[in-house]
Amino acid sequence: MHIRIFSNSDFERTDCALGYLHYSLLQHDQRNRRYRQTYNINDVDRIIFCYKGELLADLVVEGKAEPTEEDLRAWDKTLAVYLISQVRIFENRTTHESDYGLHHNQWGTAVPEEVYNRIIRTVGIEETLTHTNSGVVRS
Repeated sequence: MHIRIFSNSDFERTDCALGYLHYSLLQHDQRNRRYRQTYNINDVDRIIFCYKGELLADLVVEGKAEPTEEDLRAWDKTLAVYLISQVRIFENRTTHESDYGLHHNQWGTAVPEEVYNRIIRTVGIEETLTHTNSGVVRS
């Protein structure tokens, strides 16, 4: 499994980043599950969504696409688009990447699978949002 932490600093506050994860990233419409990023990394299976060092969610990546004109209009910094099939919001959102010996870098921090498993065990999952053809299923 290929796992990265992607830092997301374009939000004003943590609650704005969580609002994006809860209500904007996954929609019933195919084009709204496009996670636009400046990180352009191939073979990513999971993305840990991080805001100011805080680990907020686990994104399950279904694929990667080139940015469209619509992507660039939505966010002009877009270099790559990750197609997200599931968002798992962390229960303990006070955990930081540095708590696991990980440090931000400009390419997205690689996360060894054993560290990823430890993160998931430590933070717990508060809510899972899954994209389906008929809409978003929350569990």
